[in-house]
Amino acid sequence: MKKTLINFNTDEGKFQKGRLNHKNFSEEEKLNAYFVQRYYFFSLFDKGIQMDKESWYSVTPEEISEYISSIIPDSKDSSILDGFCGCGGNIIYFSKYFKKVIANDLFESKINMTKNNTKIYECPENIEYYNKDYFDLDLSNEKIDYVFLSPPWGGPEYKKDKIYSLKKWVTPDIEKILKKSLEFSKNLILYLPRNTDLDELANLLNLYDKESIESVNNTILFDIKYLNSASKIKETKLKKQINILKFIGYSEYVSNFIKYKDIKKDSSGNSFLEILEKYFLENILDEEQKIEYEKLCKLKNIKSLLNLLIHYYFQFPFFYFHL
Repeated sequence: MKKTLINFNTDEGKFQKGRLNHKNFSEEEKLNAYFVQRYYFFSLFDKGIQMDKESWYSVTPEEISEYISSIIPDSKDSSILDGFCGCGGNIIYFSKYFKKVIANDLFESKINMTKNNTKIYECPENIEYYNKDYFDLDLSNEKIDYVFLSPPWGGPEYKKDKIYSLKKWVTPDIEKILKKSLEFSKNLILYLPRNTDLDELANLLNLYDKESIESVNNTILFDIKYLNSASKIKETKLKKQINILKFIGYSEYVSNFIKYKDIKKDSSGNSFLEILEKYFLENILDEEQKIEYEKLCKLKNIKSLLNLLIHYYFQFPFFYFHL
């Protein structure tokens, strides 16, 4: 089992644009909790991208879907099946990297959205579309090198569980999905929550692919990528920190920081955050506030807190100041 942490240098500008450019959209769209992330999901959203209610919380963000496609070394000579393609977030980049792509979804409306969205991204004409129940999908005449699986995770509610159980949350039944997928190919790519129970997954694969596993000394080969994308700048995370800001009264002291002239971009922002934290602890907070601050820091990530300060008051995301 090989595990790798992948950090994306997500463009914060996509979130800034998503928060500010609302004038051409309906009130219903603006009230959608995921609406500010639309350019993170699809950079060409304004060109006519189509999404339904479920797509807003299930589509793969653009930078992640491209990454998934890019790490398959023989993709240009390979075919891939996406059994639950939804509105096509992954299909777009599969078509640009793979020789042939098969897009399937149970719902015709989602297939139509995928066709629309791939057209906007000017995808190659190497996509075949199927509107079938995954378990009824007959591809006996097709050579499929990879099967990509991102079946419904169970909606946003899955985040409440510390350990994500595939048997509990995935629909339709994960055991049936894996059994069917192994009929198409032994190469499976699964896009799942980071807290997925890997022992459970390994046991399921062992159950349904005994022949292949026995031929390689009872071994299942896992190459696991933990994808860390936009974790510091999603507005949902920023909103969670707003109550911590209120008791400090940042706005009164912003002018004291703005005076520094030498500004240098830093993708992590760590130097600036350390300076800013030190400034407040040494010059701003009284003893009672410091005690309260320490209590809050035990519950919240201080770097997320200070990134929120930058977002709301400085508007210089991930910059630091040289003193």
